[in-house]
Amino acid sequence: MKKILLTIMPLLAAFSSFAQFQSPVSGITWTPDRVGIGTNTPWTTFSVFQANNNNTYISAGNNTISTFMGAGGALWGIVGTASNHDFALYTGNTEKMRIANNGNVGIGTSNPLTTLYLQNANTSYSATLTLKNTANNFAARAGLTLENDAGNQTQFYKQASGSFDANDAILYSAQGDTRIYTGGGERFRITSSGKVGIGTTVPDQKLTVNGTIHATEVLVDQTVQTPDYVFDKDYDLATLKDVKTYIDQNHHLPEIPSAAEITKEGINLGEMNAKLLKKIEELTLYLIEKDKKQEGLETMVLKQNKVIRSQQKYDVLITKKLHQIQSQIKCVN
Repeated sequence: MKKILLTIMPLLAAFSSFAQFQSPVSGITWTPDRVGIGTNTPWTTFSVFQANNNNTYISAGNNTISTFMGAGGALWGIVGTASNHDFALYTGNTEKMRIANNGNVGIGTSNPLTTLYLQNANTSYSATLTLKNTANNFAARAGLTLENDAGNQTQFYKQASGSFDANDAILYSAQGDTRIYTGGGERFRITSSGKVGIGTTVPDQKLTVNGTIHATEVLVDQTVQTPDYVFDKDYDLATLKDVKTYIDQNHHLPEIPSAAEITKEGINLGEMNAKLLKKIEELTLYLIEKDKKQEGLETMVLKQNKVIRSQQKYDVLITKKLHQIQSQIKCVN
């Protein structure tokens, strides 16, 4: 029995030391499911700890590449390559993301050509990139900010559902113009003052179009008085003689801009339509006046024709009477 106890006791002592996180190697602690280096209380399967704010890493490598992870002092955690090679992340034993050694990041590609390169092979209408903000208040938005070296920003975002513009896609720029290019050339511009140019980089009105506008209908708000006052009884309608004199001197209608003025300044559609309507109404009055004169002339002609017919009948009677008198005189003789 004594020999048996002497044999078992060292084994019990070894088991006791193992269970109490004691190690024959200084600085290493292990339990049945955890190993700690630099700590007596490993909180993961394998823990490395350094009791200061110096860099602390664990690494794996071969003759070509070394990969490490750890704590970068007191400021950040680090994972990456210690050699000049790419870093790839795998799921399902397949690469899903890569950080190239030049700093480009690729998702869905092992060859990112830009700072961030996203690629997929979806055959549906799903987006390649989705930005979502789950907060619901006026200041909440999901968006993308573009900023240059001077700090000037342009934002493209979607407002939270609780906002009045939640259904809108918003492009916001605090400085400068907003421009749209196709085929390598600028096609559309919104200036910082709110003017819109199509086919021009210098719009001088709220909307400036350098080209042809094709529309099924154009609605123009009237900003000048509709010239129905032309039909007022006290309207001073110029005589056609005065109109002719003006045309002979100026080679265009009164109140209508000349060809030179239109070429230089263009045409205000609302104003020009009102002026043309005024001329049409004046022309209508001239026609009405001419029609009255024409009716008067026709009435006068009818009266004159009636008088002429009466005179003709009288002449016939006189002629007949003269013939009778002449016949009687012949009989007497």
